Amino acid sequence: MPAWYPVGSRPRVLINWDTFVAQGINAAWQGPFTDAVINAYTRWMNVAGVDVRPQFFGYTTQLPPTNQGDLLILMTPWHGGGAPNIATTLGGWNSIFIEFHRRSGVNGSLWNFVPWNAMPGQIDMQAVALHELGHALGLDHSASGNDAMFPFYGYPYRYGPFEGDVAPLKALYPDYQQNRLRQLRSSDGAATWVPVPNELTSHPHWHTRTNQSPGVAAFRGSGLYVLGWTHSNRIPTWLRNDGEKFLTRLWYYFGGERTVHGPAYASDDRGTVLWARVTNDDSGALRLSVSRNHGRSWFAAGLAGARTAGTPGLAWTRVAGQSCWVLVWADFNRSNDAATGQVRASTSFDDGATWSAPTVLHPTLKALSGVSVAASDTNRLMVALAFANTAGTANLNEIVTVPAAVVGQQLQASAPVFTGERTRIQPALAYDRARDTFVLAWREQNFNTTLGVAVLPPGAPAWSGRVWLLAHASHVAPALASSPELGETVLWYAHE
Repeated sequence: MPAWYPVGSRPRVLINWDTFVAQGINAAWQGPFTDAVINAYTRWMNVAGVDVRPQFFGYTTQLPPTNQGDLLILMTPWHGGGAPNIATTLGGWNSIFIEFHRRSGVNGSLWNFVPWNAMPGQIDMQAVALHELGHALGLDHSASGNDAMFPFYGYPYRYGPFEGDVAPLKALYPDYQQNRLRQLRSSDGAATWVPVPNELTSHPHWHTRTNQSPGVAAFRGSGLYVLGWTHSNRIPTWLRNDGEKFLTRLWYYFGGERTVHGPAYASDDRGTVLWARVTNDDSGALRLSVSRNHGRSWFAAGLAGARTAGTPGLAWTRVAGQSCWVLVWADFNRSNDAATGQVRASTSFDDGATWSAPTVLHPTLKALSGVSVAASDTNRLMVALAFANTAGTANLNEIVTVPAAVVGQQLQASAPVFTGERTRIQPALAYDRARDTFVLAWREQNFNTTLGVAVLPPGAPAWSGRVWLLAHASHVAPALASSPELGETVLWYAHE
């Protein structure tokens, strides 16, 4: 199929909600369905990263044919012609509409749609929207059941697109190369933030652009950071820096891999750092590397057996005097819909050489995208995610933080805390050792994608000190790190 929208365009996504209500869809689902649609095209923009970027423009009473530059979504009774289609994408150049069908065209039975994270027996509207948006961008059906563009409905679509979807889309559109890496710094416990222009953020080359979240960690005792990101062409790269000056002679490219969802880094108190990233294979395999010299050189670490469709989280702490690494991720399992999205954790007491058997962090929590984690030196950990509710529309996309501690070889959770803030991708966490506080940052899901920050002082029951960085919007999830030597917390993100 051809590209249906011009390169560089921003198709206006319009929803005719009246047509959904007319077909018996619960009127109260308007907001959750809209979130499902925006969640779906957000994943296309972050994972595929091509130069066509849909944006939600509101609600309409318009019916097909659509106007130039529009992408209309509506509901009809059925596909017709005896077809079992759940949805159909139609239209032409720069003018597309997506029809959700209320009933099967085979026997007239109602499709069991839900706008939340579906369970077996339900049809996930975000998964359907992600598939149909692929058609709207120009993709045909795939012959592989591992792809979101496979012609038969599958719950895993909500965690797409996958390699078999991304490669043909990149053949239709060039990479989006306008998201420049940017940095903010706070020296007062995350109360105020200032931009940090440096050699990287002012670099004009496309190598400093990304469509996925960056990763950053502070090296203890050195005043240095390691910063990693994925190029628009999905080549991972990293470099060492002091927050302003970058050691460009040690700017690394890992040309032998292609990665998705952004990296995670964590460092201990001895100069060792671990790096986690997700390969672009269809399984979402998670790989780890270790450096014992402040990021100058890297070697393969052990495999935790993790598979994910989002950014993982890494942290370091001490447990009964032992060095302990904690890896968290949102599980991705094509053969187990009920397990997919569960937050899982594994620990390593030998610098990543071996990992404990994965355990589920909390039985009722599923992640919309990736997961983050931060830790004190004394076995106090915090996990953060965007909530993908499986039981209704409550708290969809809400940021949930989970206090935890390592017991034996398992990460054990305390009661989750719902923050009241919402995001479509994973939030970021850091532990500020100088102030004994956790710092949380997120990309708000409003139209401006403003960055927000909050802190959790020791013993406090809830996050406080919220700061909205109104002059700083981000197209990707942020990354945080705190340096006790420099007395600061840095926040990395990417924006045009």
